[in-house]
Amino acid sequence: KFPVSSGEQLRDFCYITDIVEAILSSINNKKAYGEIINIASGSAVTIKELVMMVRNIIGKGEPLFGEIDYRKCENMELYANISKAKKILNWSPKISLQRGLEMTISSTLDWKNKRI
Repeated sequence: KFPVSSGEQLRDFCYITDIVEAILSSINNKKAYGEIINIASGSAVTIKELVMMVRNIIGKGEPLFGEIDYRKCENMELYANISKAKKILNWSPKISLQRGLEMTISSTLDWKNKRI
């Protein structure tokens, strides 16, 4: 069991290989010069959904939602509009949040097992 907030905050997560691909797409792209371009998934997910996704992947843990208060001045919605990335860089993320979590958790477990 572990305490968490109610988990209503909206966040945007993007897998690292997608971010790297976007950055590489901006290099030598004259349309990107001087532009501010959001690199993200473009899809909001609640923290509660994220916690449950991780819990379902690892198969254990019992989140106690609502046991922790939100931080003072908590930003309840933090996600990006990626339309400029799509238009200027011809880029959009390829790895879903679910798949990214699975790969991250798997690689973490592999790393831990190699060190034991």
